[in-house]
Order: sequence, then C-alpha cells, then structure tokens
Amino acid sequence: MGRIEDKVRNIFIRRLKENLKEIIAREAGPALINEVLEQYELQLFGIAPDTDPTRPELWEGEFSELLYKDLEDLVLAARKYSHKPTCVITNGALLYDPEVRKALKSVNVVLPSFDAGDEKMFIRINRPHPSIKFEKVVQGFIDFRKNYEGEFRVEIMVLRGINDSKEELIKIKNNLDLIQPDIIDINVPIRPPVEKWVKIPDKSVIATLNEVFGHYSDINFPEFGSFKIYSSDFEKELLNIIERHPMRQDQIINTFFSHCYSKDGILSQLEKLESEKKIKKEIYNQKIFWKTF
Repeated sequence: MGRIEDKVRNIFIRRLKENLKEIIAREAGPALINEVLEQYELQLFGIAPDTDPTRPELWEGEFSELLYKDLEDLVLAARKYSHKPTCVITNGALLYDPEVRKALKSVNVVLPSFDAGDEKMFIRINRPHPSIKFEKVVQGFIDFRKNYEGEFRVEIMVLRGINDSKEELIKIKNNLDLIQPDIIDINVPIRPPVEKWVKIPDKSVIATLNEVFGHYSDINFPEFGSFKIYSSDFEKELLNIIERHPMRQDQIINTFFSHCYSKDGILSQLEKLESEKKIKKEIYNQKIFWKTF
C-alpha cells in the first residue's frame, strides 16, 4: 500500500469518526458522544471480547499495519479497550523508522519476518519497494531491539530450493546474531501461496535447522480456531476474511457454524459463491482452501 493510499484511508477513517459524532449528538445527545463512539471504535479496530486473558490481542489489516499513520493511537486503543497483551505481526520493513519504533514500544510482543540473509535473497523472496534495502532493514531490527522491552521474536519462512540450504540458513543466522531476538520461529507455507514456485521444504531440512539455529520454536502447524464475524451475511463476512488470505474449509465451518448455519448450509453457500465466480477452491497440502479470484 502506497503512502498516498494510506493517506486517503486515514482521511476516510477520520471523516467517518467525525460523521459518527454528528449522528450520535443528534440522535443520543452530546453527553453520550464519547461513550457511544467508543463502542463503534471497538468494531472499527476489530477488538472483540475474548474470555482468555492470556491470549494476545491481535488484529489483521488488509495492508501492512506499520504503514498506518496513527499506529501509536491504534496500539493505545488496544491497551485502553482490552487488558490482554498486544501483539503485532509484521514484515518489519519499516522498523528503521523512529516513529514506527516509538509506536511499537508499548506492544507486548512484536513478531517480524526475516527470511533472507542478503540483498539478493531479500529481493527474491520479499520483493520490496526499491527504496527498502536489506542492510537498512537489518539495522532497523537492531535499533528496535536495543530499546524494546517486550518480547521480540523473529519468524523465518523456509522455502524449498530457495532459502533452505545450509549456506542460506547460515547467512540468516549470522544476521540474527546481530539482531538478538528473544525467540526464533521457523515456519513453512501452510496456506496456498501466490507464486507456484513456493513449496514446503523436505523434512530433511530439520537436521540442517537444528545444526544452524540450535534452539528455535517450530510453528509448522495449521492455525486453529475461528474468526470473529459481525453479521449473519455469509458472503460479506467470508469475503472480508479470504480477500486477505486463503482459508481452510474446516476453519470456515468452525467460524460460521455457531451463527445460524449448519455444516451442510455452509457447504451449500460455498458452492453457490463458487458457481457465481466469487470464490474458488484449491487443494493445498491435502487440505481444502477457499480464496477469491
């Protein structure tokens, strides 16, 4: 997402809140503006009640959250509306920006990705904007880590034939030795990738990972749980999720089953949307995923 698009998005949100204030003042009275607006902000920010006080507060946006101009306000809103720990999952490309680092200082967990050990591999895997250079990203990680008091964990996405060789993994490890994260997470592509050349590594890579990284956290497992939905409109709510990333069929069933839909009804809705060319099915790693065209 470009800076201009980000600016438009921020203007839209600001004007939306201004319009909400006018409507609340007219319908409920000026004294209730802040109280009612807070409830709307909970929905705008995607903050939903959760009975587990230890599970981090996690939002998923349509674009990189670090591009959001009022990121610090978003973080403060999370801490205001929820007593749970906060977590930001990011590609980390903008950690070199002092304002971004400042905005993230009160987040409990920051988890950026770090999949390459040099400029060439960084471009191949991450395809960054030309202004974002590998060394600049690494220095941003280092600078952030120096003053960050929360849990800083780095995720490595290991790809077959790309960065899974011992040589490439050592390059990554050498940079992580400079960054000094608290935890190293090793992951593989668990959802259908955009590019067909992205493949899950052979299991033989485990021995190399153990040799190069020693202690690390293996998060190579399917995500579980359901997504929060805000209405009974199946098409709207489903597309709102899978426009961001493909979703396993069993997760779709778990998400919508408790919202007046039976399993057969959910499968029927999926077939209907597929026939209307709004979504499509893909078999990946022996699992059924649904995604947009």
